[in-house]
Amino acid sequence: MAGSAPGKAYAAASEAAHQNEFDRLKQLSVIRVKNGETVPLVSVFQVGHSSIVERNFTALFMYVQCLLMLPSRCSYHHSTYDHVALQNYGPQHVCLLPFLTHFADLSSWEYAKKLKAIIPQIEAAGTQASCLTYPCTVVVIGLGSRQNALSFSKLLNFPLRLLYADPEGVCYKALGFSPGFAPDAPVSAYLKLLPMLAGIGSPGTIQEVLRGYIGDRSSKPVWDGNVAFNILGKGYQRPFELATLRLNHMVNILPRWAALCPANTALLTQQGGTLIFEDEHTAFRQDDTGILKYTNIADLTTALARLQQNPIATTSQI
Repeated sequence: MAGSAPGKAYAAASEAAHQNEFDRLKQLSVIRVKNGETVPLVSVFQVGHSSIVERNFTALFMYVQCLLMLPSRCSYHHSTYDHVALQNYGPQHVCLLPFLTHFADLSSWEYAKKLKAIIPQIEAAGTQASCLTYPCTVVVIGLGSRQNALSFSKLLNFPLRLLYADPEGVCYKALGFSPGFAPDAPVSAYLKLLPMLAGIGSPGTIQEVLRGYIGDRSSKPVWDGNVAFNILGKGYQRPFELATLRLNHMVNILPRWAALCPANTALLTQQGGTLIFEDEHTAFRQDDTGILKYTNIADLTTALARLQQNPIATTSQI
């Protein structure tokens, strides 16, 4: 029974962290990788009271305008307005915050590549090139120093303007993301990675590794076009396709480990997650459960699209 106490304590702390994510981030800072400036995290995505006031004012304007119109042309009746919160109408400030693991981690490399593919559509919100109506700020945070992040950005050609660094994982702890296997054990983090790779303290990792080798008919192919994997078929993730991508990442990471790995090696086991804020409200949250078990990009895009249609959505823990 004594051995279960730390797990219960962590679960309680994590549950508390989920309840008021915005408040927990108010006092924290990150490093803007582009210029090395230390900035308050909340200021980066500029949400707060002013945007809520703007939305309420817009809603009030819409309501008054509606009253001056003929009833047949009015989009909602005043009795409806009396029962619906003002902030359900008008422009929203939406912010997507992916928290990567450390910059030398396979999870970060895979997730960053997938994010990079959808960022143009997110930033094109309000145009025909995007399914999104309202602007969405993207703030990508990773574990490590600014120099680690610069190397990461250069190798993946990831946009520097969106990248921020958390050298000690302060934001991750505040949000209650999983610290990985035996966070308080007085042993090397490299040793802790071994059981995590076997799925201990890292649920789903074994299955994800196997998926890279056996393929997945429910997932899109890793590579399109005329590639050798086409001999196994098209339109799905072929056997060994994802494993080949991961091997390619490892070939790029290992010779540059010192440039990518955080100085604080305790962060090697720290997991991340993804949040979407609408003003100060957490509209979406998904935590990494273990190595290679980062946020599903399809869940993320679905949540963004749903949020645009239904402002002030309830928090999703998928």
